[in-house]
Amino acid sequence: MTENTLLNPFLLNDKVALITGAASGIGLATAKTFLAANVRGLLLVDQSQEYLDRTLLELSSDEQQRCQCFVADVSSEADNYAQRALELWGKLDIAVLNAGICNAPTSILDTDAKIWDKIMQVNGRGVFLGLKQCGKVMTERKSGSIVITASQLGLQGSPSLAAYGASKFAARGLALTAAEEFAPFGVRVNSVCPGPTITPLIDDLKEDDGWSRMADKCLMKRLGEAREIANAILYLSSDASSFCCGTSLKVDGGYAKFG
Repeated sequence: MTENTLLNPFLLNDKVALITGAASGIGLATAKTFLAANVRGLLLVDQSQEYLDRTLLELSSDEQQRCQCFVADVSSEADNYAQRALELWGKLDIAVLNAGICNAPTSILDTDAKIWDKIMQVNGRGVFLGLKQCGKVMTERKSGSIVITASQLGLQGSPSLAAYGASKFAARGLALTAAEEFAPFGVRVNSVCPGPTITPLIDDLKEDDGWSRMADKCLMKRLGEAREIANAILYLSSDASSFCCGTSLKVDGGYAKFG
């Protein structure tokens, strides 16, 4: 660690990071947070070049110079973003596997199998491939931190969101397994479990007082903000959490209560 990092272990000085699903919501907030924490290089991964171009417009010229973009389908083994980070900067210190999609609320009986498959492809297979790609790079170097965006629905079930909830249980389970497999090689794996958070993922639920109903279930009586989840991801990514491995960190305003 440098002297600055010892004084402020949240700094990402000389670190190279990547974020999937970086063009909106929690991913975008995390990108901005990492840049503020002085990350040296940041690979922004998303499914659309158009979305990534919009993201760059929100950054300062200095921040843009530290970023590179990579268009990827996270469920495709051919789109190896970890290898791209290695080509650009020669190393990969931090990977935030954040890309995810959600289904419209519907009961198990009414859920189309195609919707189930699509969500599992992105939220389950996507995390698996991310762990495989980033884990290979990091275990060879014997250093690194991987953070998976799971959900409080990966801790408890929820009516009408069976596919999404199951995919987040899978993501959290993958994080726990990878933590055991990668720890002997100096690589930490943790997950963050956000509660209801104001992002494009829940825009459709704003109608009919959906946001209000979710807020009422939180002890703090409000929804989370993307930057609040990003702060937790920064903690798990940085040296501030150097003794955290296999952690499922709830950041949900008390939505999951004490379970």
